[in-house]
Amino acid sequence: MLMSTLCMRIVKATAAVLCVPLLLLGLASLTTPALAQITLNPVVCNGTDLATYSPPLINTEQSEQIQVSEQYSKCEVLDGSGITGASANYSVTRNLACTDVTGGPGMHVIQWSDGETSAYSYTVSDNFAAGNAVILFSGTITAGRYLGQTAITTFVISSGLSQANALSACAGPGINQLRGTATLVIAPKL
Repeated sequence: MLMSTLCMRIVKATAAVLCVPLLLLGLASLTTPALAQITLNPVVCNGTDLATYSPPLINTEQSEQIQVSEQYSKCEVLDGSGITGASANYSVTRNLACTDVTGGPGMHVIQWSDGETSAYSYTVSDNFAAGNAVILFSGTITAGRYLGQTAITTFVISSGLSQANALSACAGPGINQLRGTATLVIAPKL
């Protein structure tokens, strides 16, 4: 019994001694871009969002063509990538009404200031808080820079769209644009 325990300890110690150099060789083979993908630092970008609806949103659900332009003029990034900004310009078709301006899950591509991209898959929710419409995208980076990391985008609509204004506009000619501030946060999954 004592001999088998001693043998097991020797085997474990030998395995550890052999594995450490292999692990170091594996880490040494990672390139700088690969190491950047492992960053523990969050990315925080601030900017603006503009969504244009055609035809204008009304109280009755209808097919909408939505053109979205997200412009992030300031990004705080501590991973050494040199990113200073980002943008996302995309178009989607959804069945929407004024009571739900989001239309469910989606995907779009974020274009970083250095030319790299990130594919962002998300679910969408909307709410009214402090008199403003707030739209929240919550999801994951599924390809490109920051692959596998969590992403959250918050849009605070500042184009005078309070809940009362929205109900009034939707009963009349409808709403053809929503604009406001945008914040994008990307962080590692924990």
